[in-house]
Amino acid sequence: MNGNYVALAVTLVVWIGLFVFLWRLDRKVKELEKHDK
Repeated sequence: MNGNYVALAVTLVVWIGLFVFLWRLDRKVKELEKHDK
């Protein structure tokens, strides 16, 4: 049972990290687009 919780926690951390990474990347791209125009 403990292993399931570990796997679930790792999966959650990976998804949250992915969302944060994509969100920050999106903000950086928008900033770059502002500088271009």
